Amino acid sequence: MFKQERDFLRSFSSTCGKNDLFSAARFYVQWKISLQSGRSPISSRTPWMTFKSIAFLRNKLNPQTIVFEYGGGGSTLFCIDRGATVVTVEHDPRWLSLLQEELAGAFTLGKWRGILEQPTTATDNPVTDPSDPDSYQSSDGEFKGLCFNGYASAIDMYPDSFFDLVIIDGRSRPSCLKHSVSKVKPLGFLLLDNTERTWYLSRHTLPYLQDYRLALDGFGPTPGASWFTRTTIWERVR
Repeated sequence: MFKQERDFLRSFSSTCGKNDLFSAARFYVQWKISLQSGRSPISSRTPWMTFKSIAFLRNKLNPQTIVFEYGGGGSTLFCIDRGATVVTVEHDPRWLSLLQEELAGAFTLGKWRGILEQPTTATDNPVTDPSDPDSYQSSDGEFKGLCFNGYASAIDMYPDSFFDLVIIDGRSRPSCLKHSVSKVKPLGFLLLDNTERTWYLSRHTLPYLQDYRLALDGFGPTPGASWFTRTTIWERVR
């Protein structure tokens, strides 16, 4: 058996239950193709989240959809390619510049807006637990001592119930969730990626989801990754 097949079976057996068997297996071919050398979320114009969640979004996106996303990349291009209007907040100026080059046409047509919100030094925030939305910190050691308040609160410039979809796939995700829940339209969707990281969904964040019901959840193969990840999507019900 080839290494890719072994990796797939190893990831499946360590993370997925019986109910996920068909779901994981039906994306195997797409997953194997995504591992080809030189492919990336940008070149393939595909989100870096589970194939199951990508299929879910493909059925929801249309030219009337308005999206806000924390962290741009393949997801930005994927949404734009399906006619959606997208607002992206980024903390990395180099990455935002790359997106601007890729999305010059969409920007000209008013279909995309990129916002740069770099972290600041966390000098006056006593909360240090990254699972606490009030910490505005990233669990990534690269950003230790930095505050993502401006980044997480960038969505606050828009009115409540404005977006059809909010994608949280960047920094300080518990803080982003706190600011996002009121910005999703009723019957709209909130997506949080990599929820296998238990500190994203904890006693600090779960109370913010009282107006939501679970729409999709589970481990599965992800484009370009040899391991399985978990993506969770909720629908706002009130």
